[in-house]
Amino acid sequence: MMKFLVISNKRMCQGIYLKLKRHRLTKGPIIRNDDKLLIPLNNSVDLITIRRLFPECEELRIEEKDYLIPERPRSFKDLLKNVLGSDELKRIPSSFDIIGDIAIIEIPEDLMNRAEEIGKAIMRIHTRVKTVYAKAGRVTGEYRTRKLTLIAGEPKATTIHSEYGLRFKVDVLNTYFSPRLAYEHRRVAEEVRDGEIVVDMFTGVGPFAIHIASLRRCLVYAVDLNPAAYRLLIENIKLNKRNLKGEIIPVNADVRLLAKYIRNIANRVIMNLPEYSHEFVGTALTLLRKEGGVIHYYTFEDEPEELEKAVRKLRCLVEAQGRRILKVLKVRRVKSIAPHRWHIVVDALVS
Repeated sequence: MMKFLVISNKRMCQGIYLKLKRHRLTKGPIIRNDDKLLIPLNNSVDLITIRRLFPECEELRIEEKDYLIPERPRSFKDLLKNVLGSDELKRIPSSFDIIGDIAIIEIPEDLMNRAEEIGKAIMRIHTRVKTVYAKAGRVTGEYRTRKLTLIAGEPKATTIHSEYGLRFKVDVLNTYFSPRLAYEHRRVAEEVRDGEIVVDMFTGVGPFAIHIASLRRCLVYAVDLNPAAYRLLIENIKLNKRNLKGEIIPVNADVRLLAKYIRNIANRVIMNLPEYSHEFVGTALTLLRKEGGVIHYYTFEDEPEELEKAVRKLRCLVEAQGRRILKVLKVRRVKSIAPHRWHIVVDALVS
C-alpha cells in the first residue's frame, strides 16, 4: 500500500507538489486518477504534517492505495525495450553525438529498418534534439565530411553548438565537427601564451582558433580547404566577436600552399587531421619558427602501446626533416574511435 495526497483543485496541485518536494516528502511525480490528482507521499507523512504545511487547504486528504508507480525511462534504450529484442538493443550504442539540436548515432546496417523508432526515442528523452541522423559512412575526403541518413525530426543540417560559453554554427553534412573534442579544444587553448602566432592547419569551422582567441591576445591563422567550413568559420568569428581577445585570420586554402608564403612564422602549430597528419609534418615544420616551437600532432594508433607508437612516429617524421624533438610535453588518448584503436595527441617541443 502507498500513501497519496488527494487533490481535487488542479490549479493548486503544482504548487503543493513543489512544496512537498522541497521538504523531501514526495515519492514520485503527480499521477492523474479520474478527476483527481494524486501525489505519492513518503510513508512518514500524516495528515497533521499536511495541515501544518497547507493550513489554507482543508479539503486535502490522504488515502492509501495499491498502486505501482511506473518507472520513468532513463535512456532512449529504455523506450525501445518493447520495440526491439534484447539482442538488438545490445547492438545499438548507448552513446551518440549531440551537436546543437542535432543528434548523430551509429546504427548497425541490419537495424536501419528500425532507425525511425530509434530516432524518435532519442528525441523523446532529449527534448532539445530536433533532428536525428544515422551515420552512413566514415569521415572521408579532403573536406572531411561524412554521409548521414536522416532518420527522425526536421530535415536540416545546420545548428548552433555551444562549448565553454562559445557558439559555433555547424553544418553536419558539409563540414567536420566533433563535440567529443570540446575538452581538447580548451586544453590546447589554455597552453597558448599571449603574443604567440598559431597556425591551425585544419581548422574546420574554427573551434581551436576561436577557443584560443577567446583566452589569449595572440594571432591565429585558421586554415581550411573546405569552402563550406571557411564560410562558417567567418560566421563563427563574428558570432563570438565580443568574446575574442586575439585576432583570427581565416584562410581558405591548401595549407601546403599557404606555407610557401608564411614560412617560419609560428610559435605553435595544430595538426588535427589524424588519418593523414603524418603527410603534413614537413609543412608544419616549414610553418614553425626556425628556433623552434610546439606542434600538437594528432594521429590514430592501435593498441597495445598506442601512446609510445604515436611518439615514435612523430619523432621519426621530425628527424626525417632535419629537426628534432627537444621534449614531449604531453601525450594522451583523445577518444576511442573503434575497439582497441585510439585518437592520440602528442604535444612536442621541436627545435
